[in-house]
Amino acid sequence: MIYETVRITKLTGSILKDPRAVEPLIKALGDSEWSVREAAAEALITIYKTSTIKSDRNKILSLRKKIITPHNDQNNSDCSHSDSGIGVEFPL
Repeated sequence: MIYETVRITKLTGSILKDPRAVEPLIKALGDSEWSVREAAAEALITIYKTSTIKSDRNKILSLRKKIITPHNDQNNSDCSHSDSGIGVEFPL
């Protein structure tokens, strides 16, 4: 999962120029690793702020609630782990 985070972070510059990146980044918002979700959210927010493609901006804006929901990381008594939310600021 760390590899995915690094890959997303390194590709952000390229991603901004490629409209095909929006859908894979949206999919990454559902990853089990918070760091992957965070990197994808930050890339999507950057695309939202810089894109002139209205359909991409609308898709990203529709995910704002998911992106700003606070990150919640819990270790449960049965040794299981639950991780939800992303918790990235998305000012309008």
